[in-house]
Amino acid sequence: MVLPLICWCPLRPSVAPIVRELHKHPNKFRTFVCVTAQHRQMLDQVLKVFDIRPDYDLNIIQENQSLYHITDTYLQELKTVIEKRRPDLVLVQGDTTTTFVASLVAFYEKIPVGHVEAGLRTNDKYQPCPEEINRRLTTHIADLHFAPTENSRQNLIKEGIDEKKIFVTVNTVIAALFMVREKQSSQRAQKKGMITFLKTSTFRLTMERNIYSCPVTDVRTSGKAFKISNMH
Repeated sequence: MVLPLICWCPLRPSVAPIVRELHKHPNKFRTFVCVTAQHRQMLDQVLKVFDIRPDYDLNIIQENQSLYHITDTYLQELKTVIEKRRPDLVLVQGDTTTTFVASLVAFYEKIPVGHVEAGLRTNDKYQPCPEEINRRLTTHIADLHFAPTENSRQNLIKEGIDEKKIFVTVNTVIAALFMVREKQSSQRAQKKGMITFLKTSTFRLTMERNIYSCPVTDVRTSGKAFKISNMH
């Protein structure tokens, strides 16, 4: 049983390709999707575009909540989900507080963790905050590390992570863009809305959130893929 815990950042559909691939193999994986509902309206829009139906929607975000509240609440709620399902693997993505807390719960329950977008670093624990610490702590809990670039892989190796446990993958944000292009061929009427959403939100957010997390060459690579996908 695989339980991908989707740690959605605002307007960030980068887990969609992973969920779709897992759902293609129901005989190999029993996949359960859990969302924390960070930014409710934005999340719902992303779920609709990518046809993702969460098995668990915790909906535990409140206005003006502190990191203390987020960490404590997530710890209890995610504990309930993981204890109930007892998955063989918990997949987390990115560098949110949900990512770190889900990894911690899995560790307490002695369940292996796979970390998508592993190895992004600024080497300044306060930039960005708390994301830099979230991803560093998640790295040392995780058993499998899915790095988006070779630079990310090298960061993990420098921190003592076993090379055999690191896998360089595609940038899942770019993979999500290609998913939308696929969908266009059968749903041309939705093209304008989806492209506007992805251009103004996903790509901009990726640039803004990762500008301190990856080398400029990585950002340029993402830009190139964006252009190749004919979504400009």
